[in-house]
Amino acid sequence: MRAMRPDKLTIAALVATLELYRDGRAESELPVWRMIAATPAGLAKRARAIATRLASGGVECDVIETRSTVGGGSLPEETQPSRAVAIGARHGRANDVAAQLRSADPPVIARVVEDRAALDLRSVAAEDDEMLAQAVTAALVKE
Repeated sequence: MRAMRPDKLTIAALVATLELYRDGRAESELPVWRMIAATPAGLAKRARAIATRLASGGVECDVIETRSTVGGGSLPEETQPSRAVAIGARHGRANDVAAQLRSADPPVIARVVEDRAALDLRSVAAEDDEMLAQAVTAALVKE
């Protein structure tokens, strides 16, 4: 059982996390809870801003309503409303666009929604929106 004993750093991280829950700050400070707590209106606003940024860079896209899966193990079939930026067909088949985005630097993970590669913003931290727009533009616009 000695191999299963947590070290000081593991215990400190666990204590810090539990304190966030105890103090009612988990939703605002833990990334997974920030993403789950994001409102559809807030996601739509971010999606419109990203779509505008992408369009100005030459990426055909629009904002779509979608549903995000909350989790696997504890909530396997639970979904919630979300917003995504869907890449236009001009850039190729959805699976090909998704593959191009995965090859970007940094890699961008899209999912296929209604035969289009879609960037679901519920799974993107707001502070990464600009980096996302830059990576998508670099991957899809060949100058």
